[in-house]
Amino acid sequence: MSDGYWREPTVIGLSVVAIIALFLALSRGEEGYRQPAAQSAGSDANFEAHQSDPVPTAPATSEGQTVTKQPEWWDRRDLKAQEAMAFWTKVIAGLTFAGVALLGWTLWETRKVTEETRRIGEAQTRAYLTVFEGEYKAQEVDRTNFSIKIVLRNTGSSPAKNIVVTGTLYVSKVDQEGASARPFIISIEPLYINEIGARDDRKHTILFEGSTSMIIHQIAFRNSQLVFRGEVEYVDVFDESETLPFALFGQHPKGLLELNNAGEWTLEMDPVHPEGWDEVNQDLKTV
Repeated sequence: MSDGYWREPTVIGLSVVAIIALFLALSRGEEGYRQPAAQSAGSDANFEAHQSDPVPTAPATSEGQTVTKQPEWWDRRDLKAQEAMAFWTKVIAGLTFAGVALLGWTLWETRKVTEETRRIGEAQTRAYLTVFEGEYKAQEVDRTNFSIKIVLRNTGSSPAKNIVVTGTLYVSKVDQEGASARPFIISIEPLYINEIGARDDRKHTILFEGSTSMIIHQIAFRNSQLVFRGEVEYVDVFDESETLPFALFGQHPKGLLELNNAGEWTLEMDPVHPEGWDEVNQDLKTV
């Protein structure tokens, strides 16, 4: 059962108890002062009318004087009435404090629940981008450029916009001792993507041009390792900026990368999950 089912009834119950306690305190106070008021009304014009009311008979002292005519008796009555009033005042104050404290705690918990509900709602609504897969591709007849195709996937329930992809490619020879100490390192120009819709995939090709023949030759004819490490920055539906680090890893230990029917060298590059970051970082340090 949720806490909300018993908080409000408890606050209402404490308030009712406080009201009843206040009523009883006032009643006790009036009772304590009712008797002296009746006895001191001898000089009042309505005293005759009060004589017909039944008044409890007070005990008499050894000298025949009734107790009610002694000042000490009235002092004790007053003291008892004041003590009763003080007691019930403390009870009311305690119940009121408890009620206010419980009410404040209830409001605080309600605020926390509201914030958590809003956070969950935003988490269910916002965009989430992942780099789903990658592929290296080069033409045998034209070794002036090669490309890496990446697939971005939005697994969220709203579009991602103003997307910027940056990254660096590490190409190294692999031998029995690991990656070569002299890799090729190429940084790409930022790739700008306007928007990726909710639960949609978008393929983008990153083209590497220029002095690439040596890189293509190494990847095609030697045991090679490719690590493409980068970041994806985007803005979600709440206009909040998000950053996704990613890494794609490809390797062929065969010494020769086979051509496909279209005369292309291709190598699949798999995304590295968070638990594999240490291994990727170690590979980058060795190159």
